[in-house]
Amino acid sequence: MGGTLVFGAATEQDSLDPAGTFDTAAMRINGWVAENLTNLGPDGNPVPGLAESWEMSADGMTWTFHLRQGVVFHDGTPFNADAVVFNIDRQMNLQNPYYQYGSWGWWDWMYAPVIKSVYKIDDMTVGMTLNFPFSPLLAHLAISGAGTILSPAAIRQYKAEIATHPVGTGPFALKEWVRGDHITLVAFDQYWGGRPYLDQIIVRFIPDNTVRAGALIRGEIDLMTDFSTPQLDTLRAAGTQIMIAPSLNLSYLAINSEKAPFDNILVRMAIQHAIDKNGLVQALYGQLGEVANGPIPSPEWAYDPNLRQYEYDPELARQYLAAAGYPNGFTTELSIYSAARGYNPVGTELAEAVQAYLAEVGITATISISDYTAHNAKVHSGQHELAFYGWYGDDLDPDEFIYTFCHSSNATVPGANNLAFIKSEEIDSLIDQARTVTDIEARRALYVRAQELVNSTAGWVWLNGIKQPYALTARVQGFTPNPVPWCLDLSHVWLQ
Repeated sequence: MGGTLVFGAATEQDSLDPAGTFDTAAMRINGWVAENLTNLGPDGNPVPGLAESWEMSADGMTWTFHLRQGVVFHDGTPFNADAVVFNIDRQMNLQNPYYQYGSWGWWDWMYAPVIKSVYKIDDMTVGMTLNFPFSPLLAHLAISGAGTILSPAAIRQYKAEIATHPVGTGPFALKEWVRGDHITLVAFDQYWGGRPYLDQIIVRFIPDNTVRAGALIRGEIDLMTDFSTPQLDTLRAAGTQIMIAPSLNLSYLAINSEKAPFDNILVRMAIQHAIDKNGLVQALYGQLGEVANGPIPSPEWAYDPNLRQYEYDPELARQYLAAAGYPNGFTTELSIYSAARGYNPVGTELAEAVQAYLAEVGITATISISDYTAHNAKVHSGQHELAFYGWYGDDLDPDEFIYTFCHSSNATVPGANNLAFIKSEEIDSLIDQARTVTDIEARRALYVRAQELVNSTAGWVWLNGIKQPYALTARVQGFTPNPVPWCLDLSHVWLQ
């Protein structure tokens, strides 16, 4: 028991209201502070959390959750069915007085189409009715987001400021947040799962990978992640503990099929054949890189290693361009975010590499660089021609990736996530069926066929995943990386 673990974070979060942020940096901290009806287990699959057990009705339309007894929030108020209903209602009910204090992207994207109502059965039982049977429900409920439960008393007290004062039931409670410097969390003595070994976690914000690696080698921080191959080599040479988790993330180039000349599939196929993904991944990401082959990353159970690919063939790319009416190529714009991301730790170097590949076949691409917020606004409103984007997996259910990127319902601006704007009734039907079927083998078959059709449209150049590296000082004991990168469980970690 005891001691302070210092975590070196690559970025500082904007908000710690779980329901109001998609940021991985925030989700990690929220995962220490607050919990969900289901939590993510060590293997990334859902396990009981604030709900001890549950049942689904025969038609899959109603779920009943039996809540854990004796749980309290960090402010001493009790956890119960009222708390669950309160947290959901503030996101789904426009008339709720606390609806105005947040931006409910998680709810709008993942839950609003699925969940019809959430209601109290008794003090320790919650009912949930759905609009249709939904197989990924338990996995999605475990994500630090819309399903995370904060203290209703704290939400009432802090209103919009709950974003800087989250009060949950987790193993650690927020003590202070000094903007631009650090966050301090302290062990929660009344945690239902038993007091964590650590007394404190201090999160230091150190954006530069090299500086952060140096701090770990010197023992100024104890744990870090979200770094790239050069730092990995440096840390290994220094004798640092290294752990590598699978690449539950995806980086890709979206081709906007609603803009000429990309509305012509021959042009899209030319771009596919113009890019040497194997060479690109090896040159930019080295041993941490993994070539992607579709919209579902390799750790997912519906990943298909045998999906048909567009081979690197510049001459064939030129032939497709000529057949499309562009024998001399054309000019376009490559849009990218300015800072490195976990799924692309080299940042704008990725755009430069793809720009060079396109130039080889006659496509002249000007690189447009925006900060991440501005880049998101641009691509989600469909203003791009060619745009880089990426995604961290939040659970191990394939629905989150393929539904988000490839379903027609997500091709509506200004909140589009289907950035290729490919709309296919056949693809939609396969994804919709896979969301309702409960048998995992039947779901896998549907997803494999959907991936084949997605790739046949040539709307996305699936580039890579990045294996998740962790570096630890020798005194950190009991840490096991979760396949889901935001889930950084420190409740059983101790210091030697």
